[in-house]
Amino acid sequence: MFQPKYMAANLYQHCQTVDLILAKMLVRPSRLFLEDLAKESMVTDERFGSVRLVFVVCDEDGLLQEDFQRWLTENSKTKEVKLILGADHMVMLLSLPNC
Repeated sequence: MFQPKYMAANLYQHCQTVDLILAKMLVRPSRLFLEDLAKESMVTDERFGSVRLVFVVCDEDGLLQEDFQRWLTENSKTKEVKLILGADHMVMLLSLPNC
């Protein structure tokens, strides 16, 4: 479980305050959905392998170091890797100038 200070410093450091506030409200205890994954294999060629994988490397991710992100891409069926400079773990909420 991520504590609010950890989330602010490592996951949402480049997001707007409103995004961090909402994220803190939505956090729930989790084991990364391991119970769901244990029920059946969701990662099969039929269910998942038909999608072209593109991995986004976030150079300021406070949760996953860039070396580990690169290791993930090298050890998966990733077809393309994109680097987003100045992105934290929540790249989809990145506040960019003129947006």
